[in-house]
Amino acid sequence: MIKIICVGKLKEKYWKDAVLEYSKRISKYTKIEIIEGDSIIVSKGFSGQLNIRWYPEYLESPKCIWNSDNNYVIRIDELSGAYLARSIGQSIISVKCADLPLTAECLIMVKSIETQNIEMAVKEKEMSVGDEYRLSVFFYPENASSKDLYWSSSDSNIASVDNNGKVAA
Repeated sequence: MIKIICVGKLKEKYWKDAVLEYSKRISKYTKIEIIEGDSIIVSKGFSGQLNIRWYPEYLESPKCIWNSDNNYVIRIDELSGAYLARSIGQSIISVKCADLPLTAECLIMVKSIETQNIEMAVKEKEMSVGDEYRLSVFFYPENASSKDLYWSSSDSNIASVDNNGKVAA
């Protein structure tokens, strides 16, 4: 810890200038941390930005390089810290300051987006014997992770449906 003792009557402006001038002489970073925390949970497709805080704070922002240990899950821009959650899973994001022995890490967990609702594109369809029609649906939210459907007919003697939603009358 550095202690500066002011002797005499200095105006506040001069006192701040003296502390700032002395602080400029101390140019050793002591710590960096990721502002967003040690862990984050996001949804697939989410894009965000990680930022650092450095100590002592009066020093200029250090030049840092960002890295993802799993680029399949999280792709991160190595200079800016901007990231994209590409798939479900987790990735440890690390940031290292150039020419300094300082690093920080953040675990980003990418979770699935649950389907809230499914709506049929066509509510009713009249068909004749021998006709075929492909069913389609809308998922909500549109970016839901799972869009698997299992089709069935309540009476396959009247109309049957295959695994792809094709109805045969």
